[in-house]
Amino acid sequence: MIVCVAVVMTSAAALADNAKTASNDAGPIAQAKISMGAAVAAAEKHANGKAVRAEYEQGKDGRWAYDVEVTSGTDVFDVKVDP
Repeated sequence: MIVCVAVVMTSAAALADNAKTASNDAGPIAQAKISMGAAVAAAEKHANGKAVRAEYEQGKDGRWAYDVEVTSGTDVFDVKVDP
């Protein structure tokens, strides 16, 4: 029974941490010069494929960019789009 309680507490802490991260990303994406839809369209055109995942993330250099994963046939490309 103690193990179950510990797992629930850990899961709640992880959810709270994820909620903080998600809310922190809302500000920067509002400042982006292009929409996520436009970034996805540009990445799909560049890689000649279909986007399967996209997110707006801060790089190690502190700059924000869209990271779009695009599949084309059996190939998968990770396309960075600088807004």
